[in-house]
Amino acid sequence: MIAPEKEIQGRLFDRRLAGRLLRYVKPYTTAVIVAVIGLLIMAVITAYLPVLLKTAVDEYVIAEDTALSMEERFAGITRVALFFLGLSALAFLLRYGESYLMAWVGEHIIYDIRADLFAKILRLPLRIMDRTPVGRLMTRVTSDVDAMQKMVTDGLVALAADCFALFAIMAFMIYLS
Repeated sequence: MIAPEKEIQGRLFDRRLAGRLLRYVKPYTTAVIVAVIGLLIMAVITAYLPVLLKTAVDEYVIAEDTALSMEERFAGITRVALFFLGLSALAFLLRYGESYLMAWVGEHIIYDIRADLFAKILRLPLRIMDRTPVGRLMTRVTSDVDAMQKMVTDGLVALAADCFALFAIMAFMIYLS
């Protein structure tokens, strides 16, 4: 049976509901793990980029070792810049791959949820269809499911990415101090 609107709006988080939603993620566990590993690597790479800038400035731009000629300094800065660009490109590819993979997972999860919802609606007695406005059912099937998809693909992934980035930045700050 469909829960009344006031009951749904009163709860911020329902563990039972979250558990029911997680069963839709279970078939795609491998893809989610690959995306999380990509996020971890991307967070470390992104946090390491300022260390490369520090290296370029400290060792080649304002080097205390005056034995370096201008050609050696330029060659050193070029090596660091190429490595920086390579890592930036790798971070971009990881972010693109992770975003694509999570969008794919989100679309498949939404397909599964919609298929289950449609099957459930077909099993409901006709008297429910007489009492419930059609617009309300359509809103449940379309808008609410789209909101769940955005939460899975955008919200949870962004939260995980930000947490990983925060920990990676803190680790490099501790390393540098």
